Amino acid sequence: MGSDVPGAEAATQLKGERHLSILSVLESQGRAEVRQLSHLLGVSEVTIRRDLRELDRQGVLVNVRGGALVSRGTGFEVPYAAKVGAYKDEKVRIARAACERCQSGQTVLLDAGTTVGEMTAHLPNSQLTVITNALNVINILARRGSVPLLVIGGEFRAVSQAFLGPSALGALSALRIDLAFVGTEGVTADRGLQVPDSSDAAYKQAVVRAAREVVVLADHSKFDVERLFTFAGWNEIDEVITGSETPGPKLDALRAMGVTVTVV
Repeated sequence: MGSDVPGAEAATQLKGERHLSILSVLESQGRAEVRQLSHLLGVSEVTIRRDLRELDRQGVLVNVRGGALVSRGTGFEVPYAAKVGAYKDEKVRIARAACERCQSGQTVLLDAGTTVGEMTAHLPNSQLTVITNALNVINILARRGSVPLLVIGGEFRAVSQAFLGPSALGALSALRIDLAFVGTEGVTADRGLQVPDSSDAAYKQAVVRAAREVVVLADHSKFDVERLFTFAGWNEIDEVITGSETPGPKLDALRAMGVTVTVV
């Protein structure tokens, strides 16, 4: 019931953004003190300690006396639960713009991820067939009931809430998709679009091959972030949709390479 209360929803969103800020500090420094994080984020030390305990339970940092430390490199993956409440307003704007790309009669693939997942609330009533491997998308559209849904199964990865692996790749190989919406964990001008997990990279590569058009949805926090595996170069996608929070110079670098960028 609490999630239906606007104040509770806002608090969840703020906590999610705070968690990502904590992880960003740790990624750049390797460790951080409670006092430093409290001052940086403008919340009490009690709140920071509670955040660190929660993130420790999720396995993304080590909560130590007085602070936290983490060993994070390009293979690090932020759990779905830590991302779902962050940058909500930006993700909704991106999702709405993405839904405007959908046309009646199309077969549309929705990738796993919190920004792509926001599209489920804004999909047009025109006749669409949705393909997905994302548990959150499956659950929402199954309850909606009015959208034809093709589910791609496979090995379930709890950290990303997605079905991946050989079964998923086999299913994709038999499909021709009109329009694919894909999330990403890293965006850099030189390496393209990146994720930390090899099975996720293989899935996204198969999506890119199967789709006539590929649109990448990325909030501002994904830019200038490197992850271990590149799943697509800039010549393999048709458009990037991002929020106005993304600094202009980062987008200009993509436009200079011929990438279509939509800012909302």
